[in-house]
Amino acid sequence: MSADLKPRCAVVEWREEYNTGIDEVDSQHKHLFFLVKYLGLETIDETLNELADYVFAHFSAEQKLMEEGDYSELDHHREIHDGFVITVAECIASDHVWDDDRIHELREYLNAWLIEHIMVEDQNFGRWYKNYKQSLEDEKAKGQTVTPEGWFTRIFKRG
Repeated sequence: MSADLKPRCAVVEWREEYNTGIDEVDSQHKHLFFLVKYLGLETIDETLNELADYVFAHFSAEQKLMEEGDYSELDHHREIHDGFVITVAECIASDHVWDDDRIHELREYLNAWLIEHIMVEDQNFGRWYKNYKQSLEDEKAKGQTVTPEGWFTRIFKRG
């Protein structure tokens, strides 16, 4: 291998182990992987614009699901999302010229962040959300009134 050739980031593909069990979230995650995969010098402006819009829509949808069930880790999750947005925004706003190395660095960061975030934070949320939805179904099956509030709030309203 020539000394001036740098190893490139392998394309990270979606894997079933990234599934959270929430169809809407998993579908959005798959699209994020697609966008990262297609970051390239010839498509950088278009892809970054779509990525920014899509990340905002995805984070909003995910946080709405968390709010729906009064997820206890919502504030923490929101802080992580906000940190990601700030980091990517700073990268995009930089005066540096887009070249293969800069795109490579961005792609590496996005891949690493997505995988880590999905495998830890989103997997935790997915397990919680599955239990939350099951508790709503259990209450419905028992003929109890189901409200969009969290289980903790519903317990104290009954008393």
